[in-house]
Amino acid sequence: MNDWQRARAETIFSDDGLSAALHWLSDGRLVYALGNVKTSSRKDSSLWVVSLQASGRISRSPKRIAQVHGRVSHITGSLDGKVLIFRSDTWSPSVYISSLTPDGALLSKRRLTLDQSVSIPSSWTPDSRAVLFNSDRNGTPEIFKQAVNEPLARGLVASEDQLSQLSQPGVTPDGSEILYISTPKSGSPEASSSIFAVPIDGGVPRLVLKDEGIYTVQCPRVVSTICLYGKVKKGT
Repeated sequence: MNDWQRARAETIFSDDGLSAALHWLSDGRLVYALGNVKTSSRKDSSLWVVSLQASGRISRSPKRIAQVHGRVSHITGSLDGKVLIFRSDTWSPSVYISSLTPDGALLSKRRLTLDQSVSIPSSWTPDSRAVLFNSDRNGTPEIFKQAVNEPLARGLVASEDQLSQLSQPGVTPDGSEILYISTPKSGSPEASSSIFAVPIDGGVPRLVLKDEGIYTVQCPRVVSTICLYGKVKKGT
């Protein structure tokens, strides 16, 4: 809150999910949006209303009035305060495949994943006949493989407890296994994560290593015994 006549500022409430989307109703109540609500792999939002005293202090607990898909970036309302309008930005990537000219230009493209879930590709199989990607179509990110000439994907690895999200599948240098990252669904960027390996055609995963804040794993496509991974360090 900013007392514009006296140039005095005071915090009335704080939340890590607060955005710039705020709106004063005609009766003095304040409507605001909180982001980063994890309903799946997407970060959704919620709308709240709070009553403020003339001094700017909260007179009663905030009340949630709506759950919203995507990130709310703007809120406005009618003059009588009975109707709210808000803008919500959603993120729903899909997998496309394309042919390239010798100079790297796209010849054509077609959509491979046909559902509305988040699908993020990260690698091809060694024979270049299928794409590896993670998707939240079952509620949390899991690992899938889909052949370029087939309409449906095959699930390779699922999250058994729905508490972990699986991402960034990539092929090992010898082409026999797929490495992927398992990260707690709720937790800080520095939370303990794991790298698992699963046979290229599916099977029982095996733990490769654990570390804090793993966010990427990469293997060369040439004969090698080394793969690299990146991690978030505390305090950075």
